[in-house]
Amino acid sequence: MFFATSACPVAALIGDFNQDNRLDIAVANKNSNNIGILLDLGNGSFASQNIFSVDSTPFTIATGDFNQDGRFDLVTANSGSNSVSVLLGYGNGSFATQMSMAIGASPYSVVVSDFNHDNLLDLAVTTTSASSVNVFLGQGNGSFIMHSTTSTNIDPYVSAVADFNGDNLLDIVIPHYTTTAVSVFCDLGNATFGHLLSLSGASAPGIVAVGDFNQDNRTDIAVINYSSSTLGIYLNTYQ
Repeated sequence: MFFATSACPVAALIGDFNQDNRLDIAVANKNSNNIGILLDLGNGSFASQNIFSVDSTPFTIATGDFNQDGRFDLVTANSGSNSVSVLLGYGNGSFATQMSMAIGASPYSVVVSDFNHDNLLDLAVTTTSASSVNVFLGQGNGSFIMHSTTSTNIDPYVSAVADFNGDNLLDIVIPHYTTTAVSVFCDLGNATFGHLLSLSGASAPGIVAVGDFNQDNRTDIAVINYSSSTLGIYLNTYQ
């Protein structure tokens, strides 16, 4: 089965956006400057997408409850407009008009987590042209304020978050698309980050995912390498 999206879908995620205990799909449509929401009909099929506008060239999408109302909200990193779009969910599969937030040049990735441990969700955004990762602290009402900027290696791409060094703080792993490196930045305890280590051997790494692949209770890293058409696995050996 195939379901129509808008032009150039580049990222997707799942969530129960209309609170019917079924998993729906949100798609970032890069060339259409919108998000498509496809609601689960409960039979393996999905309704035609509902479209919600965002700024130019949404490249990644993430979800969380940003205003503490028990509903899924959405955020996109918009590489064509140097912005992040936040869309608050109504709980019925529909979303409010975007709140646009200016950010550094060419944001390609946004991840959601509680970096400062205040039980409010924050954002970490990688910016390719500025070679940085920027942390925005959530205010609990759907808005965010700038907190910290950390310089990275060149061309940071689609990042992920996990505790890699066992200190119960969330670290960030960032692939560098035009290099052979993947970097891990550790949380210094105040929602700021410092370089922990570099992983070599990748080839145009673009997207990372994390998980415990060898069941040793440590979080490992999977990297998609565009140049070599391979999937690289880095097992965590941190003691």
